[in-house]
Amino acid sequence: MADLSELASRVERAEGANRELDAEIMFDLYAKPVGQHADDGGPTGYLWPEDSASWAFGIRFPGKDRAWCHDVRKRSDGETLVIERDGAVVLMNNLRVPKLTASLDAALTLLGPGYWWIIGKGKTTATEPTYGAQVFAAGNGQHPIGEAENDASAALALCAAALRARAREGE
Repeated sequence: MADLSELASRVERAEGANRELDAEIMFDLYAKPVGQHADDGGPTGYLWPEDSASWAFGIRFPGKDRAWCHDVRKRSDGETLVIERDGAVVLMNNLRVPKLTASLDAALTLLGPGYWWIIGKGKTTATEPTYGAQVFAAGNGQHPIGEAENDASAALALCAAALRARAREGE
């Protein structure tokens, strides 16, 4: 599994909603590698865990760069989400990537049954609000297993806290 704590730190530092961060979160939590690429032996693509190969979660392009992906996608009406994993760029299926960093409802999908959460808003200076989130596991008492703060939004704080909770649960 990817380093979810590092990803949580990046989310916490984000200054606003970020679709590439959304794609990275979804990839690191759910992508299942498939195939073997002839060029470098890495995966050819990635599936959502329950899917068949008919609906790709992401396609890996070794030897290509982000600019190439964006150029190819100009011919399509879809949103272009490109991340880097397994030594290559991965073009993500934007239909499978919720707007986690923009929406509390979407961020809540990162927490399955057995978790509860708290979100608060305070001020660190006279003018700037800060959002804080804590995630707890059922049966773990009152001790948070994931915490985060973000000056931009509650959705970012909750995403970061959920990633920290999942990283801790995965230990």
